Amino acid sequence: MCIKAGMENSSKRIAFVAALPEEMEPLRKVATAIKEEVSDRLSAIYSCSLPFVKDEIFFSLVGVGKALASANTQRIIDRFQPDLIFLIGSCGGPTKGAYPGDIVIPTSTAQSDYDLTCSGYELGASKGVTGLLPVFAETETQFGNSIREQAHHLVEVEGRTPRILSGVMTSRDSLITQSVEIEAVERSFHHVGWDMEAAAVNLIANLNGIPCCIVKGILDRNGIHDKSLSKKIEKTVYENLFQIVYSALKENKKSFG
Repeated sequence: MCIKAGMENSSKRIAFVAALPEEMEPLRKVATAIKEEVSDRLSAIYSCSLPFVKDEIFFSLVGVGKALASANTQRIIDRFQPDLIFLIGSCGGPTKGAYPGDIVIPTSTAQSDYDLTCSGYELGASKGVTGLLPVFAETETQFGNSIREQAHHLVEVEGRTPRILSGVMTSRDSLITQSVEIEAVERSFHHVGWDMEAAAVNLIANLNGIPCCIVKGILDRNGIHDKSLSKKIEKTVYENLFQIVYSALKENKKSFG
């Protein structure tokens, strides 16, 4: 998944995608010259500018769940051929080792509800389908590391400084609440976060040879869904994750080359 050669010093096309409107709100607050480029029954795609960033920016809500996220991510690729895709928004965390407010930048994704274990495959895998799909290689672009270097911009959440976590992000189309299911998924993947879109967006990006960077903020943890806490912290969490991405874009003078 290599960055296109000869583009290190030219502007790029960067697409931001998220599932929900509130997850995209920090970008909309900063963006200028917002223009609706596409609007139909699926979703709208907008172009905009970000101050102090030379790259062309597009953003769209891809919807909740792997099917919508796949279809709408492919549509953005077909229409605008982005050089990099950012998936931003919220996620859940594992029962141990993570806290609400932490930021997850996964190194790989997996579909935890893709289950052919009855046929002898590992959870999330089948013939020709790997369980873990790498997210775009930091060794090639170093962009993930550039984002991590912006950790000093993170605002405290509930009196605690958020951490940036790396590892596996799992995705599934339904929430799991039973302890036996939660334990099975955590035992299989040792994930640092879970959502309903990341594996799908990463898969479509991989199939099209486009780097994908996922940056998600934890609002709750497996089996501990506190709606009042999630609602209380979500604005700060969304601002935090966008701020570190935006700061990295501003400081990366050669874009993501």
